Amino acid sequence: MGKAVVQLNGTAYDAGTGQRIADISPARGAQRTAPAQKPKRTAAAKTASAASATRQRKPAAHTKHRATQSSKTLMRHAVKKPASSTKKQLHVQHELTHTTQHAPVVKQTAAHVDAARLHRAQQVEKDHQVRRFHSPAPIPVTFTDLAVQTSPNDPTEPADPAPDIPPPAPIPDEKQKQQPHDMFEQAIANATHYVDIAAHKAHFRKKARRHVAAMSAGIVSLLLIGGFLAYANIPSVQVRVAGVVAGVSTRLPDFRAAGFTYDSVSGENERIVYNFHSELAPYQLIEQQTNWNGKQMIHHVSSVAANGRPNYTQLTAGNIMVYKFSDTHATWVKDGIWYQAHGDQPLSDDQIRALVENS
Repeated sequence: MGKAVVQLNGTAYDAGTGQRIADISPARGAQRTAPAQKPKRTAAAKTASAASATRQRKPAAHTKHRATQSSKTLMRHAVKKPASSTKKQLHVQHELTHTTQHAPVVKQTAAHVDAARLHRAQQVEKDHQVRRFHSPAPIPVTFTDLAVQTSPNDPTEPADPAPDIPPPAPIPDEKQKQQPHDMFEQAIANATHYVDIAAHKAHFRKKARRHVAAMSAGIVSLLLIGGFLAYANIPSVQVRVAGVVAGVSTRLPDFRAAGFTYDSVSGENERIVYNFHSELAPYQLIEQQTNWNGKQMIHHVSSVAANGRPNYTQLTAGNIMVYKFSDTHATWVKDGIWYQAHGDQPLSDDQIRALVENS
């Protein structure tokens, strides 16, 4: 088995003993390693290395110095450096001019004293306690003895003792008798912020009755007003409904002004039929729209007897011509409406004129 050799700086040493071995060459004990083979470079790597070699790096951008600017506060073109000169510069001082003349004020000294003030001051008597530039004179204090007399009732003398009279017993009040002795009962008796349920219910019932009465009165009033309006407008409403059914545009005749009483109205076969009555008998008034005038209408509905006499008589009501076939039957045309009135009892001329004027 061979020795273990360690080589340091070209000198061999025994690994076990550490002694130097002189006969061993520096290359002994060293294991030579085969040189590593370099990898072959491909064409793409060669092209990339050539491109990187030809690429130039841009120089770093340095901070640009600003150009010197001219001053904006001084007029450099007008300011010049002062030149040295031996000429003396003289400044002439002129006299100051005053716009207004002021008289000098003379101060009065102690030597100049007003004689009048001095005389008045000498005449006034000065108090003995007044001293100029000195403190006031001290006021003398004197002590004297005063005669002292004893009072008529000397408290030192013993007085007659008053008889012991017991105070009268207080009369108990009825409220105090009824007032409880317990603290909680007294607080409840004196409480004023609680709600009395019974009184609250009674007040609520009273208020509810008033509210119901007011509402009932209002509803009754509304019903009465509505009933009156409906009663006053029912004939007009009925006439409008009948006119819509019959296809006739008309208005309700004033039967009351004509001396009659309105009963009812109906619409059928393009006609409106009014039913009304007087004190003697009932009547009917028929209305229908027409394009005829009075003469055309009577020409179509009338007839002539053999002797040439027509079967009607004429009656004038204002500017309207009324044609009477009998005492119970009359007809006329007014404002494009053909009217026919007939009944069980005869109609007088005045009644017919009243119907024509109020239709």
